[in-house]
Amino acid sequence: MRAGLPIIDSLELTSTAVGNENIEASLKRIAHEGVARGLTIGEAFRRESNFPLVITNLISVSEKAGHLDEVLFILSTFYESEIDASIKTLVSVIEPALLVMIGGVVGLIAMSVIVPIYQLVGQFWNMQKGFSLLELMVVLGIIILASSFSWLYLDNFTKERQLKLANESSAVVL
Repeated sequence: MRAGLPIIDSLELTSTAVGNENIEASLKRIAHEGVARGLTIGEAFRRESNFPLVITNLISVSEKAGHLDEVLFILSTFYESEIDASIKTLVSVIEPALLVMIGGVVGLIAMSVIVPIYQLVGQFWNMQKGFSLLELMVVLGIIILASSFSWLYLDNFTKERQLKLANESSAVVL
């Protein structure tokens, strides 16, 4: 509107950008059946039930005062902040649920790896001496710790090797 675009064209353009079929139809009716036939913008908006009463009143008053473009800009800023707040709320609700689901998947994967190892170790120790469940769990824990430490060692070794290669390649370039 500030650029000098006629109000009917502005309403048409806005209706195509909305993305909601009801609001789009309302804006087109406002443009063609309201403003094009001589109604004020406020009166045309009052005829539509898709818009809150606060918005129609603000549009009507700002049109009479000559500040319609400023009020529409303030309304757009307000609703953008409302949408941002709604999205943040939705994300804060969904995030813990996703974490629980991911934790469940990781737990299932861990169990699918640990249970066969536990059963294998249990069969081996039962054939030997018949150890207790506690002793088998200790052995399984030692196996898991040993594998974790070996992964940490290999990871650090790989990073050190990559750093050394990067330093050597940068020394060659210089």
